[in-house]
Amino acid sequence: MGQKVPIPDDKMQKQIDMLKMEKKDLGRLWASFKKYDKDKSGSIDIDEFYKMLGEKRSLFGDSIFELIDIDDNNQLDFSEFMSVVSTYCMFGREDVKKFCFYIFDKDKNGYIEADELAALIDLLHDNMLNGNAKTAMEKFDKNGDGKIDFGEFTTMDIEFPMLLYPAFDLQNKMMNATLGRKWWMDKQRELDDERIMERKKIADAKKKEELRKKKLRDKEVKRRMGGIQYYLCFWRRGRVAARIAEKEAKRLAKLKAKEDEKNRRLAQAKATREKERAKKKKKKPKKEEKKRSTKDERKSRRDSRRNKKNKSY
Repeated sequence: MGQKVPIPDDKMQKQIDMLKMEKKDLGRLWASFKKYDKDKSGSIDIDEFYKMLGEKRSLFGDSIFELIDIDDNNQLDFSEFMSVVSTYCMFGREDVKKFCFYIFDKDKNGYIEADELAALIDLLHDNMLNGNAKTAMEKFDKNGDGKIDFGEFTTMDIEFPMLLYPAFDLQNKMMNATLGRKWWMDKQRELDDERIMERKKIADAKKKEELRKKKLRDKEVKRRMGGIQYYLCFWRRGRVAARIAEKEAKRLAKLKAKEDEKNRRLAQAKATREKERAKKKKKKPKKEEKKRSTKDERKSRRDSRRNKKNKSY
């Protein structure tokens, strides 16, 4: 295994772009990978993965490993290692809760059965439930249906935060074993700030568009009412604006109906053409393949022509 960072494949490059990783950060992550790849095989097996985390093997840890091990070969190459680390380390508190819930919602129906919840808590706490956890289990099922939905699961985390502590502790260990907790937390904040800015931009653009439309509506109301009435009879503006909006809605509905009818006719015409083509194709007789004459047959025809020619003389 060489000292250089492997050339990123599409999956790895996507993670690098998403995290906006610098060359030195990628180098540090590669160094962490090599450190735990004891057998220098170019991949980390499940035992080496647990050694990196300083954890005993568990179903929860296996689920994180399987999150990215698409080949299902209990091995992570550097690209897969980067994916599993960047996915779990970038989880916020809500994401970790969703992940825990997802693992034990075996039917993927949006509920965890009571026994599955008990298994989750036993698993996270290595079968050492304390009184706090047992009390929590009795309180989770608020509606008494024997199932835990995500809302009840969230209430559980608020009332008994120590129950899911091992899942967050595992995240901290993964952060520390790779690029350090500070790097990951700074990256989470950076990307969160970017998402907030992007949402603000969208909201501002929406607000700007609403103001533009309002100005156009006011302008149209003023045109309909006339300048004097617009200012003197200001209480009538709302009724006029409502009539304009109603008329516009009818116009748009007509345009939509017209467009739908056009699309329906085009689809119908296309279906008819395809049906006719299929019919013609079915009726069209297959061309008989010309049988290639053999050497003897060609010789026989030549002899026959020569004989006819000789007889004519």
